[in-house]
Amino acid sequence: MILFNLTSMFIPHILENYSHINSQHNKNTNIQINKSLVNRSSVLYLSSNKNLNSSNINSKDILVQKFIYPNFFIKLINRYWQETIFLSISNPLSDNYISRLKSDGLIYKYQSKKFLLNFSKALMTGRIDSSLNSSLLVSKVQSNSTYVKYIWRKGINLSFPLNILQDFFTYKKNNFLSKNQIILIQKLKKNQFPIFTVVNGFNQIIIAEPSEEIILNQSLINKIYKWYTDFLLKKKYSQPLYEGLFFMNPYDALEYSNFIKNKYPNSNKENHLKVFSSRLDFYYKQVRTSLPKIQFRLIPDLQELSQLIYKYRYYKNIYFHSSQKYNKDSFQGQPIYFIQPIFAINKKTKKMDLINFNYQLNEKHAMKQYEAIFINYKTAVLAWKKFCHESKDYNLPLNPKIMVYNLEDFLKTCECNSQIKQRNLLFIPTKESYKFMYKRKSETFKNKIIQIFSSKILFIKVFSKRLIWSLTSRQPISW
Repeated sequence: MILFNLTSMFIPHILENYSHINSQHNKNTNIQINKSLVNRSSVLYLSSNKNLNSSNINSKDILVQKFIYPNFFIKLINRYWQETIFLSISNPLSDNYISRLKSDGLIYKYQSKKFLLNFSKALMTGRIDSSLNSSLLVSKVQSNSTYVKYIWRKGINLSFPLNILQDFFTYKKNNFLSKNQIILIQKLKKNQFPIFTVVNGFNQIIIAEPSEEIILNQSLINKIYKWYTDFLLKKKYSQPLYEGLFFMNPYDALEYSNFIKNKYPNSNKENHLKVFSSRLDFYYKQVRTSLPKIQFRLIPDLQELSQLIYKYRYYKNIYFHSSQKYNKDSFQGQPIYFIQPIFAINKKTKKMDLINFNYQLNEKHAMKQYEAIFINYKTAVLAWKKFCHESKDYNLPLNPKIMVYNLEDFLKTCECNSQIKQRNLLFIPTKESYKFMYKRKSETFKNKIIQIFSSKILFIKVFSKRLIWSLTSRQPISW
């Protein structure tokens, strides 16, 4: 591919001449169309050994001369404000002409490499916008002049938000919690349901970022531009740049922590990674209020997921929610289990009654019923057996009727339900989560005073080490 770096005022004429010359190429084999990089601007140069119309030659020569030798004002615009670039298909004519320009000394060896390096950096920082007119694509292909247009903004050249009020209300709608979402967060917070993530010594969540974000050395102007596009232009990302992980199973989080420690040993020595017990309400709030370029994912209990796909799904007492996506080898989301109401005969009255499985908890000297949501199938079966033991007046089946759904879609359903305020939800953690938290709680209690001082010492240690390194070395700290 060839990058045509064109000044905006010459673009229509250049493209028109380019298409015209291409159409005449078979008639005139000596016509050549090429590009050069002179003063950081690509040049289209036309040459022919045949006799052409003198007026056309003069007009084209004037145009090319203006383009090869732009005035001082155009150079300033191209360098500090904006450039228009066209990506075109390479052809033998351009390759031949580039070699001629090199032989004449009009371009030097590393000029195109420098331009492409700056161009790639601008692409990664989001300073370049591209456009392709699909309606003209067919005609362009037929005339052998297909191109993609790029606008390279430089310096303080920023796009102006056209619909500020509309963008503000859209941002408020998407990033501020609704009434139902606030109610749901309060209910989740009351549950104290544990999920797990990996944090450093300052209890900050470990966020993964793409390698190009680490390698790219951004200037202050690029950082300001990123902030401007994120908060004012509300730039939409095709995929998130940063990703944070939460785990349902603490041992999956522990495995992830060990993976990071083994891959980045130097970073682990400095940051002291560990598994931290968070809550489901915190995860839900982060998902609903984070920026588009940041995404938090909930990693399901992998062992439970495997058992469901290859074992539990074949049980006769299990069925899936109508909106659940699954097949023989996959299941979307973290599985959750609901024990369904059943009809049973009362041994005393001999009548058929509808039996609802609920948890009854004593709150403020009053019994309150909660809708139980299980994360583990075995936990649900154990709870049903205990319920059968307490309900001796009914002939209840050995295994309950269980509906399977996923946690993520269930939360979306709750936040859209106007009756969410009247529902009492109770999430039942797994036995592994209880054991893990109990073990960590006893360890934390013993070392609480030590941890308070160690976090302060760690901050001073890391800060001083980075300060000394920045003063004594040109290389970044090795991960």
